[in-house]
Amino acid sequence: MAGESQLYVGIDIGTSGCKVSVIDAAARVVAEGHATYRSYHPHPGWVEQHPADWVAAAFAACDDVFGLLTEPQRAVVAAISFSAPTHVAVLVGGDGAPVRPAIMWNDQRSAAQAEELRRTEGAHIAAVTDSTPTPTWTLAQLRWVAENEPEAIDATQQLWFMKDWVRSHFSAASPFCTDRVDAQGALLFDVHTHEWDPTLVARAGLPMSAMPEVRESTAVTGTLAPELATRWGLQSVSITVGTTDTAAELLAAGLAEHGDVAIKIATAGNVAIVADSRPTDKRVLCYEHVVPGVFYWNSATSAAAASLRWLGESMLVAEGAVDFAEIDRKVAETAPGADGLLFTPYLNGERSPRFDPALRATFAGISAHHSWPHFARAVMEGVAFSLRDAAGLYSAPLPPAVALIGGGARSAVWPRIVADVLDRDVSVLSECDSSVGAALVAAVGAGGLPTLIDAAHVARGRASRTVKPDPEQRELYGSRFEDYLSLAETTAQISHRLGRS
Repeated sequence: MAGESQLYVGIDIGTSGCKVSVIDAAARVVAEGHATYRSYHPHPGWVEQHPADWVAAAFAACDDVFGLLTEPQRAVVAAISFSAPTHVAVLVGGDGAPVRPAIMWNDQRSAAQAEELRRTEGAHIAAVTDSTPTPTWTLAQLRWVAENEPEAIDATQQLWFMKDWVRSHFSAASPFCTDRVDAQGALLFDVHTHEWDPTLVARAGLPMSAMPEVRESTAVTGTLAPELATRWGLQSVSITVGTTDTAAELLAAGLAEHGDVAIKIATAGNVAIVADSRPTDKRVLCYEHVVPGVFYWNSATSAAAASLRWLGESMLVAEGAVDFAEIDRKVAETAPGADGLLFTPYLNGERSPRFDPALRATFAGISAHHSWPHFARAVMEGVAFSLRDAAGLYSAPLPPAVALIGGGARSAVWPRIVADVLDRDVSVLSECDSSVGAALVAAVGAGGLPTLIDAAHVARGRASRTVKPDPEQRELYGSRFEDYLSLAETTAQISHRLGRS
């Protein structure tokens, strides 16, 4: 059947839930479904999830989305692909089951192990991976497991990554493999030879046989399991490897050319720059783009939309769902600057440019007249300040115009805050979720689109609106950003003291 009449499915297993998107060959969204799961925090700084929850959520979201399709639409679903955060490993034993919960990318328990790796293996890691160990990377997490739960490492026969583990449940016989972008997120992979590095794998306490084969994101790994095809009313559907969430999101946004910049407000926040080479500053996270021959640099803040979700769930409602639309309305009615209230979003440490897992969040300037909309606005502004802080890691200033992606882009007011704080034009892009990018990967794998760069061109340029910075706010936010930097320094000193108590 012609590619233009086919439909493609992307399944994104995110940090807080699974989203499924069905698109056509023009990258138009036909249907969407969603299901959530929870994180577990056994100790301060720890973030874990159960891999079984991801699979259950993916199946539930697929139940919803395929239920929205007509029978003729289900008949032309051609391919499914996957995305998920990088750095998240599933340690699988000889019985084919996980030996422990998955340590998430925003877990901070492995700070000591990351420091030890910098001290003992830093030169080798930099030469092989072009990166520096932090608690975000899988290698540091595995060192923690080896030192604190050696029985888990001893029992591990295979190391799967988050999207691949879910993908394995969609085929009757799924090969043990991953893509090159996810492989690089482990800090176990030679980015120059595209092979697992034996020295680093040994430091993780694993045999080389535990590492998956590395394939292209568009490689077909099999077909949808017959029982799932029957469950969802589908016919022959191919399964492709998939890629990491940010790479998929950049693809869905059509950002695949040197100089493209995306500001992402999702669970975490990112300032991502598409480039034709790797950065010289090893503090800048760098991954290969899903489009071959292209890279994206990443300066990341740990708790972006997660900060607003935390505020809503822990302080604004006793139970039930948070009304983020109401939060938006109240924040829009609150004057810029939150009437002197300032927030640093270090709920679980911070990545770029501070790289300090001991940092903790702070509200400063609280007075009796502040109400919850002030706190909500301060959180939104604090996240924008943290993104500006992260952007400072780059040697060159951001271009005059940037794209805004992620869940925060759906807010009515957050794009305005970002534009004013960064003093940049902000193009708010629509239909560019990671699930859409994964669906584009599926389309290329199935032959519905010729190449990934063609997929990026199909998706490019779907700005729902452009927000220009307000000149009147430049001075206010410039001054407030200096206050933010001062508060960040003070917060660091106090956080470290409290952490030792």
